[in-house]
Amino acid sequence: IQKNPENLIFMVDATARKGEIYAIQGKNDDALNSYLQALVWYEDIEGSEASRIALLLKMAPLEVSFGDMSSALSDYEQALELMRNMGNTTDIPTVLKNIDLLKARLLDRVAQFEDGMNLAIKYRNQGSLKEALKIFEKLITNLETDDNPDAELYGLLLHLAAEIHNGLGDLESSMDYYRKSLECYQKVGDEEKSSNIEQALLKLEDKAKDPKFKIKTLLVNASNLQKEGKLPEALVKFKELLGIYEKVQDFNGEATCLQNIANIHYNKSEFDDALENYIECVQILENLDLLEGSFNPRLQIAIICAQKQDYELAMEYHQKNLLIAQKFNNKQSIAISFHYIGIIFQNQGTYDKALENYNKALQLYEESKREDNIALIVDNMAIIFRELGRYHDALDAYEKASNLYSKLGDNAKVSALFNDMASLYFNLGDVEKALNLYRDGIKFAEELNDLPNKALKLFNMGTIYLSQEDFKKASEIFNKAMEITEETDIPRYKAHIFMGLGDIDKKKGNLNKSLMNFNESIKIFEKLGDSDGVFLALVNVGEIHLKMGKFETAEEDYIKADDISNKLKSLKYKALNMMNFGELYRYKKDLNEALKKYEGAIEIFEKIEMPEDLAYCYNKMGNIYLKLN
Repeated sequence: IQKNPENLIFMVDATARKGEIYAIQGKNDDALNSYLQALVWYEDIEGSEASRIALLLKMAPLEVSFGDMSSALSDYEQALELMRNMGNTTDIPTVLKNIDLLKARLLDRVAQFEDGMNLAIKYRNQGSLKEALKIFEKLITNLETDDNPDAELYGLLLHLAAEIHNGLGDLESSMDYYRKSLECYQKVGDEEKSSNIEQALLKLEDKAKDPKFKIKTLLVNASNLQKEGKLPEALVKFKELLGIYEKVQDFNGEATCLQNIANIHYNKSEFDDALENYIECVQILENLDLLEGSFNPRLQIAIICAQKQDYELAMEYHQKNLLIAQKFNNKQSIAISFHYIGIIFQNQGTYDKALENYNKALQLYEESKREDNIALIVDNMAIIFRELGRYHDALDAYEKASNLYSKLGDNAKVSALFNDMASLYFNLGDVEKALNLYRDGIKFAEELNDLPNKALKLFNMGTIYLSQEDFKKASEIFNKAMEITEETDIPRYKAHIFMGLGDIDKKKGNLNKSLMNFNESIKIFEKLGDSDGVFLALVNVGEIHLKMGKFETAEEDYIKADDISNKLKSLKYKALNMMNFGELYRYKKDLNEALKKYEGAIEIFEKIEMPEDLAYCYNKMGNIYLKLN
């Protein structure tokens, strides 16, 4: 097919005919699967409407035989739409009649039960126990809404659900359903079934006393609750399971359980609890000499440390993971380690080392064709290129990342990239292109109902109008974005919008109002533990105090900002704050001291290759030398 695309039509026809043979043989499952596969392929072939109609009309009766009335109705409705589009009126009355019959059947409660039972039994016989269980439990719930449910039918459904829970290893739920079923059978006087269930219960109760089965049941329950997103309930089950592992001294099981508990805490943003459990998990695995198994929990420890902006400790864990991955020649884990080490260097502003590690990871990801990870790395590299002023390289990288995200169907990431690309066009001086990208991005976010991304794009649009000194338009857009953050409770975006509003007032000379907005942003950033945000807001507060002539207060602001840059080990922030001190000394007329600070900033900016800030510093120094004649 790759060599000769026209061969697709022959393969699709062959698949459809294979379905017909299966149907003649009575193999309805295989027939339906073949028809469905052919239907999917036909959608890529122009002029295949008649073939698609034929397949849909063959699939619908098969689905009816399985009790899947909803799918059958959908097939008839699709066929009807295609017929109308083609002007084929001959078969429309028959299809409409079948649609009416199916709609009537779906409204018939007795028929619904019958169809549901048939479909559930079909799934059970195929071994699709979870699918069967969903239907049985839905039927049980429906029956429980009756004032006087049919006890025999109720007992049968409970009995069937109990057997499936047993098959899935969930002894607790199985026994619960058996007990309810027993009550129903006793109520209708069915002694034989009552006796069978009593025997089944005795066997299950004996099984439940065995720690191995207790462990299995708890593990199944906890895992299912976790998958369903019921994290507090899953946490209770995993902690109960951990107690049993500790009692029987199953260290491997204990480590796995601790990792699951840590994962739940992490997903609930309870990072300290997550960290504690990940560390304990790693210690157990190291004691068991299961170093390769300790890679993922150690990775999570490093991620949490980085979130807490303890980059030094995060780097230690990533470096250890890299050594372990290299020892076992696990290329995927090696790539992940290089990837995350690159992120640490990027967060610290050490862009050359970040790019070096990203390129190492990229090579390995490309070998294994991990397009999701390739997209993430290329996205990060684009951010670095933007920071270094390499805007065209950044645009190329964003285009590549956008294409990969589109291919992977990650529309949210595609939407987010509108922001980054628009920002680059703005930096290249193409304001209209930037604004158009933001407008397109807002439409895309609205289609996805992605309010956070809409708020972010509005905020960025506002910053463009702010840079153009269109304060009215900027303020209007910032306030629209603020409304969304109120609706969706996104505190970080709210803090940045306060900064934007503060910037407007600062440029308009409303310094007290500006100070109030920046202080609001600092409160939010501090509550979030966002040191980067606090730093950026503080330097603005320092600038306002300078303009107010409050030099001592400004110096206090810059000292606080300096403490943050030291804590984060960020060379970029260190250099930016040296510029701020240069401004402080310039305002205080201590020009020689101002020069020293600018020279210190220049030394760092040259090292980390930040040309725009470098140019700014040289410009300021030039002005000082003019004043010094």
